[in-house]
Parts: sequence; C-alpha cells; structure tokens
Amino acid sequence: MFSTLNVDVNNEIKKVKKEDISFDDLLGSGIKIGTTMPVQDFQLACSKLGAQPACVMMSGVISQLVEHQGDHIADCLRSIRECCVKEGLFELFNELLKKEFKSETVKKICKDELLSLIHRGECGSSPVSEVESECFIRGDELLQAIEEDDDDDLLDMIWNL
Repeated sequence: MFSTLNVDVNNEIKKVKKEDISFDDLLGSGIKIGTTMPVQDFQLACSKLGAQPACVMMSGVISQLVEHQGDHIADCLRSIRECCVKEGLFELFNELLKKEFKSETVKKICKDELLSLIHRGECGSSPVSEVESECFIRGDELLQAIEEDDDDDLLDMIWNL
C-alpha cells in the first residue's frame, strides 16, 4: 500500500541539534522506516542511528500513515512514545501528538490506548503536568474548569477521571 518513506532530511535536520547526531551517519546510513513493518524498522533505526534521528524518522512515517489512514498507527505511537520517555525526548513526542491529534483516527487511538502527552511524572524535565496530560487526552473540559477556577466543577471532574 505504501512505499518506504523518504524523509526530507534537510528539513528534519533543522529540528535536531547538530551535536546530538552525526548527520553523515544519518544521510549515508541507508536506514529507512517503511510503512509495512514500521515498528521493526524503528527498532533497527534506533539501534543503528540512535533514538533522536530514529524518532524524527518515525514522526514522518506516522504523519504519512495518518494522512493515508494506514495501518500500524497505534503501534507506531506506542513505540515512539516509549522511546521518547526512555530517552528524554518528551518535546519531540509531545509536538508530534499535538500535530496529529487533529485527526479523528489519532484521537480515537489515543483515547482507546490512553496515550497522551509525556508528563513530568514520566520524564522529569517535561514541562507538562500530569493534569495537563489528562486534559489533553480527555478534551478540554477539565482545563476549562481550571481556567474558570470553579472549584466544585473541578473537583467533580477530577473525581470522575
């Protein structure tokens, strides 16, 4: 259904600090994450290139899968999230999820799989609190209650989580 994703490395490189990866390795590696077995390809890319470039590549694959309603979106999101938590790449995952959450498919997957933003409890340097992560996945009802500072509604919503 899909061919191997050719990531526009020049655009993706701008998002990654130079000291974090060897661009010669990334460009010349020949490692690609395809849409047929993306999780296995991602694991290989992580082992050969490191977490950050592999996650950048996987982000592109996820975007392609979402755009074309492809298979493996849930598996890809779980895999990249797990890697980003482990490697402290919360910013990369959170930005990806915010971008792709506009898709009804991704919203449904995230709610069914309880996949949300990476928060401080999982990765200490993340600026996202656990409450913000919950608000993101559940919609903004809780966030509105916090912003309105309506204590009764806020407590009701928290107890119903």
